[in-house]
Amino acid sequence: SDEGSSGDSDGDPAPAITAVRARRSVRGVILVWEAVPEALRYEVARRDGATSSWMLIAKNLPRPAYTIESHSAEQEYRLRCVTASGPGPWSSRIRLSGI
Repeated sequence: SDEGSSGDSDGDPAPAITAVRARRSVRGVILVWEAVPEALRYEVARRDGATSSWMLIAKNLPRPAYTIESHSAEQEYRLRCVTASGPGPWSSRIRLSGI
């Protein structure tokens, strides 16, 4: 694609999401993170403890925020952005046990 960029934008991998924060709200816990300018959407995955497998729980988030209405201490979350090049790497695992 030639959108007036430096010419190498065609296959640039999507960046990892960083600076994830979790905060309480009246509806539960809100995860917020640094927006990725080229992101088309964001995805969130959850697992119910270290031995279980990851499950995609949101895959069309338009904004860098996700509300978790109920959770348990064992659950972990991770997120990634999807750009024109495809999905980026998953973020570090997020635990909500201290929130």
